[in-house]
Amino acid sequence: MNGKGKEKKPRRELEAMIWDRCLEAGMNLQSVTVSSSKVYGWEANYIAATSIVTTYTAEFERIVAELRASFDLA
Repeated sequence: MNGKGKEKKPRRELEAMIWDRCLEAGMNLQSVTVSSSKVYGWEANYIAATSIVTTYTAEFERIVAELRASFDLA
């Protein structure tokens, strides 16, 4: 996929969009970070309490994949 037709968003805006979706999903995160990726265009990571990190991974990855399909990192 070459990203044609995707809207470009600044890193902070992508982080805020991911954060909002995670909150809507009931996830209690401490932070979300977005960085560039040679493979995906951009990738995201999160920090949460150690006891719940693995519980959130699948949903977090689903949210990121959904947003990545529509947005590129500006």
